[in-house]
Amino acid sequence: MRDSIWRVLKTFGYGVNLNFDNDYLAPCVRAKPGEYIELNRSGIEFFQQIFKQYDRDGDGGLTMRDLEEMFIDFPEMPITDVDLHYCEKNQDGLLNQNGFLSLFV
Repeated sequence: MRDSIWRVLKTFGYGVNLNFDNDYLAPCVRAKPGEYIELNRSGIEFFQQIFKQYDRDGDGGLTMRDLEEMFIDFPEMPITDVDLHYCEKNQDGLLNQNGFLSLFV
């Protein structure tokens, strides 16, 4: 029984300390020259749901605090101010849904 529990946890990216493995949190995805990587429809819908979940006030923008809450279980914040500088923002200067999606493609 215990072995099957650990097998399930490993399948979902957990390590022996019940933390996510770094390989699970930041998988290495490489494209060859001339190739590109994009989200499929279900991937886009997944991230749109995440955006809505953390845009609690419904203003169409995420603050850095919203993002920090989103990634609270990560060993370190995967999104920096430099990343956000290049992302689309709403009229209030907050990360909008298109900008949020651009972080993952």
